[in-house]
Amino acid sequence: MFFFDKLRKFFRKAVQWIDVKIVRIYIDQRFWKFENWPTEKYREHYHINREDLRKFYPAVNPDVAFEELDIFGKHLVDIHSEYLYRYPFPTLLEPRHFLLINRQDGKIIERSRSGQFDPWGADMTTKPSTISYLLPKDTLKVDRVVVVSRSMWFNYYHFFFDALTQIVQLDKYGIDGEISIVVPEAIKDIAYINEFIELSNFLQNRRFVYLKPSQYLEISQEAIVVRDSSIHAETISTILKSIDWSLIPDLNEVPSFVFLTRSSKRLRSIQNSNEIEEIARRNGFVVIDTEKWSLYEQIAFFRKAKNVVGIHGAGLTNIIFANEGQLKLLEIMPGDLNAAFYEHICLVRSHEYARIKGGAINSESQFPLAPSSFEQMLQNYFNIKGA
Repeated sequence: MFFFDKLRKFFRKAVQWIDVKIVRIYIDQRFWKFENWPTEKYREHYHINREDLRKFYPAVNPDVAFEELDIFGKHLVDIHSEYLYRYPFPTLLEPRHFLLINRQDGKIIERSRSGQFDPWGADMTTKPSTISYLLPKDTLKVDRVVVVSRSMWFNYYHFFFDALTQIVQLDKYGIDGEISIVVPEAIKDIAYINEFIELSNFLQNRRFVYLKPSQYLEISQEAIVVRDSSIHAETISTILKSIDWSLIPDLNEVPSFVFLTRSSKRLRSIQNSNEIEEIARRNGFVVIDTEKWSLYEQIAFFRKAKNVVGIHGAGLTNIIFANEGQLKLLEIMPGDLNAAFYEHICLVRSHEYARIKGGAINSESQFPLAPSSFEQMLQNYFNIKGA
């Protein structure tokens, strides 16, 4: 027994050494790549929201061939598209990136990574380990399953505007609730997801397959891949109508002017945040950080919010809970970022919107904001007399 234990330990260490020294360097780079796989053959529904692209991203021409766009243009076209693909043959789902692999020829099916057309093209993430794919592995078996984006469950914004909106597509296209949706097991521990399930009946008619971090999913009959272009009035309305509003506390008082701050430890924060927040306070704004608030508290607060300044980030997702047409938002954005997500939400919800840009993001994910320009913008946009 002792001999076999030593042998197992030696084998594990040998595999780890081979994985680090050989596989990742020489094999992974060649193994995990997309082929010209005929996804169009399996496309059931597809629509590009060209009007939104023209309005919010005028530099992107949605009418040209997809192949002619640069990588940013391709990404924008993809996230402003809705589609549904059916793959009626045996496939294998890889757990780290939710890559769907055709078991007949071993090729990656591109649309399995919903919301990102090419995960390697912009070095957005490391490739999966070939050795973990080729060696015997923990495998869960199902007949049919729906594949949605893996990463979208782990971010507050993307939960509402990617995970939930993809499930709206399932209802729209009549995908049976008996067909389970595969999701990472880790979402069981995410507070806002559990709270949303308590608050809403939206997910009650859906079943889930919870996939462990090292577990592969073997699909014997059919994999359905779905994507929604997310920020639509009817989609937001569907999500809001599912909430049991009697469970949301009624706050007597919410500050008239709110500055939504962001921890310096988070992606994208203001380099001179103390100075900027002091200007906001001087002009009558209350500085808040919703990162540790429950979903109940965030909904209750933003349901009555009227004047909000916020740094571009997931916390601004809460503007969907404000009563339609009552909110005025000033978004603070790094100078080298062009993203119209919250402007788009404001348009759909009939809120007022403006933005102010700072400098470029540095290596510590911080950007500067000119104090005098910020104060002038603050006073002009919210009609505040000089402090």
